[in-house]
Amino acid sequence: MANMSHDNLYSETKLHQAFYFFDQDKNGRISIKELITIFKGILGESKTNKYFINPVDLNQDGEVYITKISYEEFKRLITKFILDSQM
Repeated sequence: MANMSHDNLYSETKLHQAFYFFDQDKNGRISIKELITIFKGILGESKTNKYFINPVDLNQDGEVYITKISYEEFKRLITKFILDSQM
């Protein structure tokens, strides 16, 4: 962490806070179903599908069979969303 800039460290801290907010039972995993429901309310269905369902829907049936995600998976999804939305 010595190489991380202040902004990166701040962002990492915010991601950890968000993850642990959603991790209701504090087991280090978030229910993907709950996460998708929350983001549909924030982003709408189209953007939620684009960023949270389509990347993991390998057979393109509109269903996600992953039940829980780890912090690293959450970080990857959120980082991709932030980078894409800045373009």
